[in-house]
Amino acid sequence: MTETLLDPAACLAALESQMAGFEAVARTADPSLPVAVSSRWGLSGLISHLGRVHLWAADTLASGKRGSSFPGPAEGVDPPSWYRECADHLLAVLAAADPADPCWNFSVVPRVKAFWFRRQLHETTIHRFDAETAAGRLMVIDAVLAADGVDEVLRTMLPVGHRWDGKPLPDLPGPIQVRAVDLDWRWTIEPSGGPSPAVTFGAEATAPVATIEAPAEALYLWFWQRTPVGSVHIGGDRALVEALIKAQITP
Repeated sequence: MTETLLDPAACLAALESQMAGFEAVARTADPSLPVAVSSRWGLSGLISHLGRVHLWAADTLASGKRGSSFPGPAEGVDPPSWYRECADHLLAVLAAADPADPCWNFSVVPRVKAFWFRRQLHETTIHRFDAETAAGRLMVIDAVLAADGVDEVLRTMLPVGHRWDGKPLPDLPGPIQVRAVDLDWRWTIEPSGGPSPAVTFGAEATAPVATIEAPAEALYLWFWQRTPVGSVHIGGDRALVEALIKAQITP
């Protein structure tokens, strides 16, 4: 299969849509609303965070090296308008980028610019979900977009998951099967002999010790720890699955 389920062009189109949705919440909701992702942030803090991430990613794409950090909006600047400028800057940099060109990333996948099309799509989608939830609004995530996000977690985040909080991932006594039931897409997580498990897409696991099943959207939000364990169906070794999801496999 390709390195991603959604190709860079599809990621770019979806990213533009998710940015517009995030901006709409930023412009209409109370900026002091608490967001569940961080007790330190209100919605205004989330706006600042996402804009700064866009600028960092754009700087990384421009240099090919790990980008510099950027400040949030200056005092007196309208945060939603500042966010829109950050988003437009990243979109312009991505539109001009060749996805095959070399570029730093934090994973073990190929270090090319294609990584950042996908990473910024899911960064924005997840934080749009945070913003919509804070504002008490329902957000529906397209199943294929969500499945691509599950794939990113499993094949891009999981190999470096132990780095996010410095703790090792739980040892796997055998394979775990993940299935998006609405698409019937599957991933197998299995011991690799190294510090991180191996993940394959599309194959049926042989004698899995645990299974994780749900519609793609539910899996996506669960792997990003936006919904509780009960939002997915777990079969087999439940304690192992709970240990995996608590291992900070996403940043």
